[in-house]
Amino acid sequence: MPEPSAVDVNMPMRQVAPLLITALYQALQDTYTAIMTHHDDKALHDFRVALRRTRAVLREMRCVDQDSWQPILQTARRIARSTNLIRDVDVCRADILHDDTMPSSSAPGRALLRHLTARKARAVQLANKQLLLVPEAVLQPLRKLTEKNMAGPCATSSFQEMALRITRKRSAALLRGGSKLKPKSAAKKYHQVRIQAKRLRYTLETMAPAMDSAVLEQLLGSLKKLQNNLGALQDCAVQEELLAVFAARPRTNDPEAVVQFVKMRRQGLRQRRQALRQEFGTLFAQFAQLAHSLAF
Repeated sequence: MPEPSAVDVNMPMRQVAPLLITALYQALQDTYTAIMTHHDDKALHDFRVALRRTRAVLREMRCVDQDSWQPILQTARRIARSTNLIRDVDVCRADILHDDTMPSSSAPGRALLRHLTARKARAVQLANKQLLLVPEAVLQPLRKLTEKNMAGPCATSSFQEMALRITRKRSAALLRGGSKLKPKSAAKKYHQVRIQAKRLRYTLETMAPAMDSAVLEQLLGSLKKLQNNLGALQDCAVQEELLAVFAARPRTNDPEAVVQFVKMRRQGLRQRRQALRQEFGTLFAQFAQLAHSLAF
């Protein structure tokens, strides 16, 4: 993101937008180079974050013609989705390997790990095909945006005005979605609120030079706790899905042992999910109180 010294909060967005887009482009370029060079989990994580941040900010960049960035968003979304299963399998594998109550060395545990390894291999193949589109379909168009005439509806708005508008919009969406959640709400509803929290956080981090540092620190601190909670909840949901696929075709000589293994894992996930949902209520109330006190 641009250094605070590179922009003035009173600068019009037609001048600031190219700086923001250039920073997004550079982060995406760096993380893409890393993932294509190292092919490791950290590189994948960093690239996914850079891609999500780019999508979140472009959605709100109303000083840029929508026809210019909409194709970038569509391709970026498809690429991001292609990497989801890789991340989900890694989370499930790590959880199994670190769960002392459910030994991965058991026959069902070994069968599940083999199943996950095979699924990841297929997911990597599919993702690699999508990743090849990044230079031409995402990076090049993103770079060209910095050369366009910024003449959208908010081109003359100041950087600070735009930052406050987006922050209020994103905060309102998160508060609205989070307030509707109940302990028994569907996992999909919690995931939608998680997406809203991510978009607000990425926007805040991008617009940091236009934000009061003390306010920003408080909001980000509360948001990170909320995100960690919602992320853990989503991990429970994806593990349930992966277990269901495995249980349908266990590929083992002892299907009864697999049934018991899957049953116990699901029971553990349900208990974890219940505790996380209770924790969400507390964390969300803290965020809501903070957001209201800051007039967001």
